[in-house]
Amino acid sequence: MLIFYKYLRYFIHFFYILNEDRGGIMEIRKTIISLLLVSLVLIGGAPSDLYPDTSAKLKVKPDIMFHKVSISRTAVTASKAHEVELKVSVRNRSIAKNCTGPFKIRVEWRSSVKRPWAMLGEAGVAKLCYNPASAKLDIAVRKFTDTVPSGKTHYYRITLDPMRHVTESNETNNVMFKEYKAGPVISLPEGMQTEMSIEDRLPSCDGIDLIVKGVEVIRNASGNVFIKATIKNLCEGSCTGPIIIEVDESDVIGRPGGVTQQISNGIGSKAEFTMFSALGIANDSSRICRYNVIVKSEGACLEPAAKRGNNTYRLTVDPL
Repeated sequence: MLIFYKYLRYFIHFFYILNEDRGGIMEIRKTIISLLLVSLVLIGGAPSDLYPDTSAKLKVKPDIMFHKVSISRTAVTASKAHEVELKVSVRNRSIAKNCTGPFKIRVEWRSSVKRPWAMLGEAGVAKLCYNPASAKLDIAVRKFTDTVPSGKTHYYRITLDPMRHVTESNETNNVMFKEYKAGPVISLPEGMQTEMSIEDRLPSCDGIDLIVKGVEVIRNASGNVFIKATIKNLCEGSCTGPIIIEVDESDVIGRPGGVTQQISNGIGSKAEFTMFSALGIANDSSRICRYNVIVKSEGACLEPAAKRGNNTYRLTVDPL
């Protein structure tokens, strides 16, 4: 550094000599000034006040990402097609408080991996925020519907901000792929209910005698089971007491009791009816489920003990 300052003094002295010589060569002066500036940069670096550190003032970019995506069956049509709902929830992951938007969520579908994608729908999100000081996550949820023919598979591509309206810190986590297979709906035939033969042998009986005449079972993509039963009174009696359906998952050790639901406030003579809404039971899609569907009566129209032996309908549901 001392050597540098020594030569610097010579340059400055030479500069003043040229300055006094009004007829001196201007090009030499310019060259010396340039050499001085280059020497300062190489030896001492650029002055910090000319290039201040602005990294602390940079705006933190948002990151739109998936929070959860689920596909569930909501209904089965007369042609056994599945009506499904895609629920897409997104959040803004960031390292500091910020908001972003608007942007869109796009869902496309195809019936084969060899076919091009077709538009299923788009939904907009006006604003999505994140506050690191709060434990609460601001999540936006959008729903899309589709109809999948029985036995077919639909493939879905879900894209966040497909038009790139938002500049994100990570643009590689905005696409997700899902699929849904419309498995057959299990409709158990009446012939499996062996107690049905009782109706032929007892054309007339007093009181009430309840049976589960038939069961429809639906299993959605998550493995949950929905059971809808048809109830019949074999005898000529009637009542206005509660009619209860109980579904006992007998193959799960340690599961206390069963799931119950009141389906009617009474039943007429020789009457039958089907449950208006299915009774849902959470389960794992990979396991075989065995259930006992039991019909009961309460209140003023209890069945005689001798007629309760045919109240249970046993069924098995295979894994998906």
